[in-house]
Amino acid sequence: MASLSGAGESQIYPYDVLNRGKWIRLLRLLPGRDDDTLSCELFSADIHSNFKYSAISYVWGDATKKAAILCNGYNFGITYNLRDALKHIRHETDERVVWADAICIDQTNKAERARQVTLMSEIYEQAQEVLVWLGNDDQGDAQVAVDTILEINRYFDTAVAQSGSQEDIPDIEESNALLDESRWHAMFHFLDKQWFTRVWVIQEVGLAASATVLYGPTSIPFSEIIQFVLTVDRRLDLNSVPFTLPIGLIIDAFNLIWRSYGNARSWREELRHIAQPGEDFSESNFFNILLAGSWLGATDPRDRVYAFLGHPAAKRGREKKTIVEPDYDASKEEMFTKLTIELLSQQDSLVALSAVRHSEKTLDGSMPSWVERWDQSSEVVIIGSLVDTVKRPFDADLHRETGAEYKADIIIPDDTKKITEARLNVRVILIDIIDDVSEVMDEEDLEKYTQSAGDSIDLLNLLDMLQATILKDTNLDTENIDAFSQALCAGLLDLDCAAEDDITQHRADFNAFVKERCGKHLVSLCASRPSEASQEGVTHYYSVAAGRFCHGRKFFVTKQGRFGIGPAALKKGHICATVFGARLPFALARSGSPEESTFLLLGEVYLHGMMRGDAVKMWKCRDLSIEEISLI
Repeated sequence: MASLSGAGESQIYPYDVLNRGKWIRLLRLLPGRDDDTLSCELFSADIHSNFKYSAISYVWGDATKKAAILCNGYNFGITYNLRDALKHIRHETDERVVWADAICIDQTNKAERARQVTLMSEIYEQAQEVLVWLGNDDQGDAQVAVDTILEINRYFDTAVAQSGSQEDIPDIEESNALLDESRWHAMFHFLDKQWFTRVWVIQEVGLAASATVLYGPTSIPFSEIIQFVLTVDRRLDLNSVPFTLPIGLIIDAFNLIWRSYGNARSWREELRHIAQPGEDFSESNFFNILLAGSWLGATDPRDRVYAFLGHPAAKRGREKKTIVEPDYDASKEEMFTKLTIELLSQQDSLVALSAVRHSEKTLDGSMPSWVERWDQSSEVVIIGSLVDTVKRPFDADLHRETGAEYKADIIIPDDTKKITEARLNVRVILIDIIDDVSEVMDEEDLEKYTQSAGDSIDLLNLLDMLQATILKDTNLDTENIDAFSQALCAGLLDLDCAAEDDITQHRADFNAFVKERCGKHLVSLCASRPSEASQEGVTHYYSVAAGRFCHGRKFFVTKQGRFGIGPAALKKGHICATVFGARLPFALARSGSPEESTFLLLGEVYLHGMMRGDAVKMWKCRDLSIEEISLI
C-alpha cells in the first residue's frame, strides 16, 4: 500500500458542504483484493435515511504517518491503522457502506467537527453494526485468545445451567487446559490493545445495537468479551492464574458507563447470568460519568468531555440539549470552566468541587482553582462522589440533617472571553490550620514505605516516617490511634458506611492489618485499644481502603492536633474549611490579604472529627463563625 509523500501529501480533499440538520457523510468502500489500492466514494445522507451502514470504532494511531487511498478520485491520506481496518473489512466483489470519522468528517473544519460531534451518538446508535478494529495480529496469537474467551464463556454457560448460579460452580482445576498460561498470555495481548484505553470508544460501543471486535484475522462479538471479563472479575479460581489481565478499565467502563446508556437495542441483551442489561440511567449524572471516564486517553483534551455528550445524563429538558456545546474554537480552559459552571448550576450540591485535586503544578492560574482539569488523568480517588449517595456517611455541612439550602453564586465576567476569570462565592466555616504535612503518598514516594507484594501501604514504615516528622510531639494514645487509622482510610469502612459507625469492626480490621504487616511497637499500641474479642478483623479490607484513599494525597496534622489526608498541593499554613453545599471539608489557600477574603480551592480533605457537621455545631455554640468568601 502506498504512502503519501510530496504533492500527494499536500493535496486537500475538496469536501462538499453538508446540508443543515442531521446530515452526515457515508463512505462507499469499493470492492478489491488484498493488494489493490483502497478506493472509496463519499456521499451525503440524512442520518435517519434508510441507508444501512457499519460504523468503525478504532484508534487513529500516529497521525503524522499517512497511507494513500483514493476517495472520489482524489488522493486521500489516512492513518495506517484506519487503512488496515478498511482493508480488512473490504469485500472482494461487493460494495460496503461504512462510517469512519477521519474520512467522513472534514477534520480541518472546526465548525463541522463540532456539529458532527453532536451527532456522534446517533451515528453509532443508528448503525447496523459497530465494527471494533483492534489492529493487526502482531503477536500471532489472536486466534488463541478468541478461542479461549469463547471456551471459558461456554464452560460457565454450561456450568450455570447445571448448578443454577456462578457462586455454586466448583473451582476450575489447575490442570484444566483453560488455565494454561500461554493462553492467558494471548488474552493479555488481546485486552492490552490501545483501543480499550481511549475515551471515544466508550460512546461508540455503548450506543451500538450490535458490536463485533476484529483483531487480525479473527472476529468475536463484543458481548463475549464483556461476558469473559466480568466472569474473570468474579471468579477467584480465574483470578488465581499467575497472570494479571488488564481488565480494570473495561470493568469500570461497563459497570459505571455502558450499563447506563439505556439504548433500546444493545449488545448488552446478549449477556448471560451476570448483569441485567439496560440498567436504568435515571440515577446517573454527568459528573459521575465524567469521573468514570477520566482515566481514559484522548489526543484533544476537550474530547474528555465531548466524548460523553451522547450519554443520556449529558442531556437536559425536552429538547435534550447537551450540558455544553462542542466548540473546538474554545480553549480547554474556557470549556472546562463552562462545564463546571453548568455542573454547579444543575446540581443540588457542590459535589462537583470534589473533582478538584490540585498539585503544585496545576495551580498555574490558567483557570479558576475551583474548576477541575479534566485533561489531566489522576489516580486520586474522589471521596465526595463516592459518598454522595442515599446513605451518605459524611455530612460536613449538616445538609442531610437540616435540609438547609446553601448559597453559592458564580460571578461571570461580562466579556465571555474572560470566563476563566469567573469567581465562585460560597459560605464557609474556617475550622483549622495545617501545621505539618507528609510527602505525597504516590507510587514513587511510597516505594520507601510500601510492601513489594501488592499495593498495600506498610503502616509500620509510614508510621515511623510520620512519628519522626509531623507526629513527633503527638502522644499516640487510643484516641489518636483511632484518628490515625481512620484518616488513612478516609474514615470509611466501605463506600456507604463510616468507620465510626462500626468502630469495633474498623479496629479489628486495622489490628489484623497491623499484626500481619507491622512491627511489635505498633501492635502493642493497637492492643491497648478497646475491642470485642469475638470480632475478627480482615487485613485485606483495611489495606485496600488505605491504599485507595492515601494514594496521591498527603497526611497532615492541624494546629489543634487533628489528623487528616488532603490534596498534593497541601502545605503548612493552608486552611481546612467546611463549605456549605459540600459533603466534605476542603483545603483552602488564602490569596491576597485577609481583608479581601479570596481563596484558592485546593481539594477535598478528610479531617477527622469534622465530617458530620461538627463545625456547624461549633458555629451554633459560637465557637466558630461563618464567612462569605470568593474562590478564584
